Amino acid sequence: MAGRIALKLARAACEVLRALDLNDLLTKVLELDLPQAVRGELQLRLGMLLHRSGTGSQRARRLLHEAVRNFRDRDDLRAWAMVALEMPNAPRPSLAARRQRLHQASELAGRIRDPDFSVYLLGKSGAMLALSGDPAWRKLMTAVRDRTADRPRMRGQVNAYYSLGDAACYAGHHHDAAPLLSAALTGALELGNARLETLVRSALALLDYCRGRWYGLDAAVAALLDQLAEVPRMAPEMEVVAGALALARGRLDEAAERLAVVADRATDAGESEMLPMAVGALVRLKVARGEVPAAVADAEEYLAQRPADLLWPAEFRALPWLAEALAAGGCAARAWAVVGGFAELASGLDAPLAPAAVAHARGLVRLATGDPGGAVPLLTDAAQRYESIGCRYEAAQAREKAADALVSAGRPEAGAGHLRAAITVYRDIDATWDAGRATRTARRYRLPVPRAHRGGRPGYGAALSPRERQVAELAVAGRTNREIARDLYLSPETVKKHLQSTMRKLGVSTRLAIAERLAAEADGHGREISTPVG
Repeated sequence: MAGRIALKLARAACEVLRALDLNDLLTKVLELDLPQAVRGELQLRLGMLLHRSGTGSQRARRLLHEAVRNFRDRDDLRAWAMVALEMPNAPRPSLAARRQRLHQASELAGRIRDPDFSVYLLGKSGAMLALSGDPAWRKLMTAVRDRTADRPRMRGQVNAYYSLGDAACYAGHHHDAAPLLSAALTGALELGNARLETLVRSALALLDYCRGRWYGLDAAVAALLDQLAEVPRMAPEMEVVAGALALARGRLDEAAERLAVVADRATDAGESEMLPMAVGALVRLKVARGEVPAAVADAEEYLAQRPADLLWPAEFRALPWLAEALAAGGCAARAWAVVGGFAELASGLDAPLAPAAVAHARGLVRLATGDPGGAVPLLTDAAQRYESIGCRYEAAQAREKAADALVSAGRPEAGAGHLRAAITVYRDIDATWDAGRATRTARRYRLPVPRAHRGGRPGYGAALSPRERQVAELAVAGRTNREIARDLYLSPETVKKHLQSTMRKLGVSTRLAIAERLAAEADGHGREISTPVG
């Protein structure tokens, strides 16, 4: 009887909360004569509500500023308000002011006794510093990992790992993102927190896209979009991946529609981390379709909206395609100015993508303005730099353009190696649109083309396939076969077969031995693992 009454009361309470306009309610409460600490907490809560709803950004920012002033004796809430001020949906301060506030927040967070909340705020601060290119993010990442012994167990800790990993991925720190997100997924599963698990899986899908590990990614992204239907504000991350995959797969109309929606959504919400990926892919698509004026208009609109003195590391994902569009549209001087501006602002940023993207952009402008000889070394350098940070798709794109430049310079034979390498990657990741274009170029100039694999999955010989490598990395991170199966949407039996194949190729018999070989590969600067011959 008592249980039924409690249930009815709980349901009634939920209905009352749904009927209330909490923003109006909290606003009216703030009109009362309240103690300073209480007023500060209400301002913080209302500011966060406005932030999450994506409305009233100016008011949210004003409330959070007031909350910071009212929390003189509460390090935890003061730090939280400082971090909230740097979240999306609010006008950005100068880079110096932003970094100063985040550094202050992290210092306060380090003194908080609550281990969960302390790590949560350290992770959030570190994530936003990573997105802004501040090298200090690494210090906070190390603090988070040390305080949790690389195993987050509480919700705030898991959220910290997720935030750091997601931000690291956007900024181009792919090697740092992988262990952070793997640990976050383990923590979310142990907590049984389905919502947090979905968010972490989304970040892992983004990481797989950025690293060119696309096998099975389409199905994973589609499943995640279904799960994120209940959290629409978190869906754009997967929408941009779905749009970029559709472009590479040759589904151009779908790509254009998805990317345009994401670009509009990200612009309105101030989501500066995902906007460059969407805009860059959309501009590239329009140039390829011959819609150069539209591509130039999109590029100029993006450039007009971004602050002149603030550069995010993620923006380098768009730079090559912005520069190419401007040059193709007859705006070479403007293209050079944009690339030069990005290169100048990159000085002092912790932005792994910057050197590769700047070289890529300069090579594309030289190629578009009739200087193929000058483009070749730039595009070759870009490809090598992309490869060093695990960007296989971008490296292939740079190599394809290097081959175009060599052909234009009257040296088609010299371009054969670049074109062959690009086609091999395109086929490996099933980028059919790119593979078809590059193959047509090779045949037009009678250059050798890698033999297309027919029937079933491509063969990898003694080397690990992308899926074997993915399974192996999760296995050495401590995941069970059942957990790996759930992560990758496979059956446990398929996971077992992948691990058996991996051990056979590496000549080992334990997961520890696999870990040692993967570590040896990392020390060898990314050389492919395969069984020693002879």
